[in-house]
Amino acid sequence: MAYAPGSQSGYQGVTVFEYIITNRVRDGMSSEDLLDLSRLPQGEYVLRLIAEDYFGNQSKYDLAIRNENPK
Repeated sequence: MAYAPGSQSGYQGVTVFEYIITNRVRDGMSSEDLLDLSRLPQGEYVLRLIAEDYFGNQSKYDLAIRNENPK
């Protein structure tokens, strides 16, 4: 639910994690969602991505996006 196609563990070769950013897996629970930009006013936003594994390894990434969809 959290990993997108193309993800792979480092057992053989390089470890690559591609995440589905709208889905959530935490404390044994999971949920699926979608990012609906049509609900936001037009403008510039920063989408902050934070992923953390069981061992506490964490990665953060800020992605600038522009919503040009009229409400």
